[in-house]
Amino acid sequence: MNRIISEEDFRKMENAVRGTDSAGRNGRAPNQSLGRPENRQGLTKPSPSPPFAPFMLSLTGQLPSGKNQVQLLWRNGKVQRYPNKTFTNWRSLSHVQILEQGGIPSQPITRPVRLTADYWPSNLIVRDVSGQLDAIFSLLVYSKVLKNDGLIYDVIWRRHEVNTKFPKVVMELEAW
Repeated sequence: MNRIISEEDFRKMENAVRGTDSAGRNGRAPNQSLGRPENRQGLTKPSPSPPFAPFMLSLTGQLPSGKNQVQLLWRNGKVQRYPNKTFTNWRSLSHVQILEQGGIPSQPITRPVRLTADYWPSNLIVRDVSGQLDAIFSLLVYSKVLKNDGLIYDVIWRRHEVNTKFPKVVMELEAW
């Protein structure tokens, strides 16, 4: 079916394909370009959570390594990973400590953060710092402080002298 359309109808169809119309109904002038895809109407990215004030959390006791506390179970040819009892006990106690401190945002943080950790070990045993950070990261997600541990963009780790009576880690989270 051949149909002849007017030039005005053709312009309307062309503008509809581009996302504009002659009246500029979507907030742009008729000749304004659409720009980058994320700026197009209807395709906007969800905005991250609003900025938050820096806050501190402290955990008492020796930090376990999150990497070394993973158990493997093979079932039906598939590997299932789960934390061992020592790690789940530490995570539960630490979760309670975080909840008791208060001052954390009511919703999980969804924007990049910087984590500054000051650590006082209980003895001179050399521990895997990346494993300890892994344990902290998983705790922050488990406690719903962070939406995802990939949001920690920057880490400052300070190890202090041994404190046999009161080992602890004091953490500060701030927007990156």
